[in-house]
Amino acid sequence: MDIAARFSVFATMFKSDYTESQENKVKITDFPFEVVKFGIKRCYFNVEFNTLVMENNILLLQFFEKYGMEDFKKELENYSIKETTTSNVCSIVNCSLFENSQRLESYCTYFLLKCIKNSTPVPNYASLNNEFAISLLGKSLSTCNSFTTK
Repeated sequence: MDIAARFSVFATMFKSDYTESQENKVKITDFPFEVVKFGIKRCYFNVEFNTLVMENNILLLQFFEKYGMEDFKKELENYSIKETTTSNVCSIVNCSLFENSQRLESYCTYFLLKCIKNSTPVPNYASLNNEFAISLLGKSLSTCNSFTTK
């Protein structure tokens, strides 16, 4: 089965009035070659996500979203959840916000709240989306135990 038959975005590109149809090729310039190559290979083979570095997996999530590859996007979200660490959680949450991945955003929120509760340092916290960071602070404050004074 070809890619146009599986994904409506590609099917639309190959309709007769589009350049892609006339040239019988699609030019994808907004993602690195390695990400595009992996995304296309994933359509035909069961290639594991762990063959890419996490930064490319984040770009791959964007690729799957842009080209309507929902099943692959869900698989990558599951993989990303399993691979979330203090080193990559900020990048993952920012990507989840950009790609409207509520499941990944929820997991990252849970992960970061756990880090706050356990006083676990999170590198790159300053890179968090400002609105998300404010919301996270509010959630962390609302779950704190009340202190009583005597």
